[in-house]
Amino acid sequence: MLAIYARTSRYLSGEIHTIDQQIEAGKSFAQKHGINPDNYIIFADEGISGYETEDTGDPYANRPQFLALMELLEKGGLDSIWVWENSRLSRNTYASAYIYRKINKKNKERIKHHKEPIELWVQDTKYDLANPTDSLMKGIMDSFAEYERNMIVARTTRGLYKAIDSGKRSFSHFYGYTKGARNNSGNFEYIVNDFELDNVRIAYKMFLEGKTLKEICLALMEKKPDNKKDIIKISTKWGRILRHKEYTGFTLNREGLKIEQKFTEGLLNNLDDLLDENKYWVKSQVYTEQLISIPDWIKVREKLEAHKLARKEYDSKNGKNYIVSSALATGLIECSVCNQKYFIYKQKYKDHSGNWVLDDNGEVIRHTYYKHSSLFNNKSCNQKPKTIKQEKVDYILGFFYFYYSLIFDDSENRRQQTLISIKEQKNILKAEIAQKEADYKKYDKVVKAIEKAIEESPETYQREVLRLTKYEDLRDSLAPALTEARAKLINLEEKYSGSERKKEFQNWLFDLQQFFLLGTEKDHRIMLMKIIKSVKIYSNYLVIQTETKYFVFKIDVDDRALEPYKALPFEFLGLSNNMETVKNLWEKFKNDELDFHKPEVQEYLINLFSWKKFIVSDENIELEVHIDFPDNSTVIYFDETRERTKKQLQQKAISERYRRKKGIKTKEEYLKERIIH
Repeated sequence: MLAIYARTSRYLSGEIHTIDQQIEAGKSFAQKHGINPDNYIIFADEGISGYETEDTGDPYANRPQFLALMELLEKGGLDSIWVWENSRLSRNTYASAYIYRKINKKNKERIKHHKEPIELWVQDTKYDLANPTDSLMKGIMDSFAEYERNMIVARTTRGLYKAIDSGKRSFSHFYGYTKGARNNSGNFEYIVNDFELDNVRIAYKMFLEGKTLKEICLALMEKKPDNKKDIIKISTKWGRILRHKEYTGFTLNREGLKIEQKFTEGLLNNLDDLLDENKYWVKSQVYTEQLISIPDWIKVREKLEAHKLARKEYDSKNGKNYIVSSALATGLIECSVCNQKYFIYKQKYKDHSGNWVLDDNGEVIRHTYYKHSSLFNNKSCNQKPKTIKQEKVDYILGFFYFYYSLIFDDSENRRQQTLISIKEQKNILKAEIAQKEADYKKYDKVVKAIEKAIEESPETYQREVLRLTKYEDLRDSLAPALTEARAKLINLEEKYSGSERKKEFQNWLFDLQQFFLLGTEKDHRIMLMKIIKSVKIYSNYLVIQTETKYFVFKIDVDDRALEPYKALPFEFLGLSNNMETVKNLWEKFKNDELDFHKPEVQEYLINLFSWKKFIVSDENIELEVHIDFPDNSTVIYFDETRERTKKQLQQKAISERYRRKKGIKTKEEYLKERIIH
């Protein structure tokens, strides 16, 4: 089995072959060595700089196809690898050494099992990485590739520095200017927007007179927004606009930008050094209008930074008592009433004396919840609960992933739909390619006929040159579109091939290890989103919809304890006595030997995995709230609520009586009044 790897990047020179050309060269190599199409796999990463991703410390970052190649290599599915040139694998010496080490490690295993070592081919040259001479040659080639890339970056950097120091630096969008057409030099021309520039003049004048950004925002707006957050957002935008030094008609050179950066980082108390206009400022060749003097702009910039630092200090002492961040289910869960999302937030609390509650290290304790976005947006929604402990939701999603992939996996239906979709896309692309190829041949035939006519009768050149140019342009314009369409077709064929492979037990086990032990939070979200169509909250029920099933989890909303909700069954992910049991169970379900609809199978699963309640039904299940499930849908119900002890129920009743007697509002009542207010 041969792997053909192709890659292009944005640092391509005209001499380096495109992905399409690399793939064709790889196919020719395979044909030359008697390897038929069933015995080679194409991997292609387009538009990705390998060196740039390797600078982050991860040689595989943003190179999914290369990652897939290395995974196949580790699984023992490859005998040889072919690339057009050494730098397609890596331009970084360290990353190359890492890749070669993986190949050598695999080769040692193959030799033990009396198999030929994996071959690495660069065009028609084979390298044996265990051979000292070949290894030395590879090292030289790696160093040259790294040097070549460094030269490319250096040239790019020099161009940027030159643009800064000559006042030619521009932005993709700049308030007060509109990007126009390119001039004779190939650079964009920027057209003055008088209305917007007048707004900037007024804003600078008001700010220097002591007006706040909010006052400036409201003065310049024709209509005041209904939402307070919109005013804050626009005011913040005006702060960013006023920071731009380009409104002076000048811009800072590199030395001036370093001073401004130090000031922003708090290493300088002021920008007095920038008052030396001859040393640090250059005339802007892009934004030529002078709306404010350089000394006044420095005053504005210092004042804006002082406001920013004061606000930061205030927030650290008295500001909002929660932090919004990302988590496994943030933005994944929807409210069934208003369809708004639930997001993660970390809440901190004050004690009876009004002080923040601290841990043993003196840090503020924050408890993590998923919070209904209506609470962030000050909008009304009668959905309860508005907040749910992160441990509960993350446990349910992990619980779901484990048992869905083990027992309830309906990916076969999804796989069939994917295959149908890919087939349709392939047919459309093939028709598109055939049409473009026909048009290309037609225009090329006309071009050759005109060229022949001119060659035979040179006096017709003046008359035919315009027609020749027209058909050359038509023909040449089809070439990039054809390359792109062919690349898409290759990718679709790879996807189709991948979709045909059924999951094996080891793949399933690897996915579980990736989800629970190895992958990042981002990886876990992607793995969930591949199988989940929607996640919705219906009062105290979390409903997860997959391709053909609905999973209903009853949430224990009264459980206020802040310890981890429940441990997931990690014992099944290692070499334990349970592994053989789970493997047999997995194979029985995959071979349709067990039907989870049957009560006896459900009872067996409840006992095996210690579920409190587990029901599979093709009818609507009687729940505490009404949920409309489509006809003929399979509903799987889990009840994981904790039973309350008599003492806990008595304590709850006593607390409720005390609250009513003292007139203390519940959290829900307080939030409702706040929203109405």
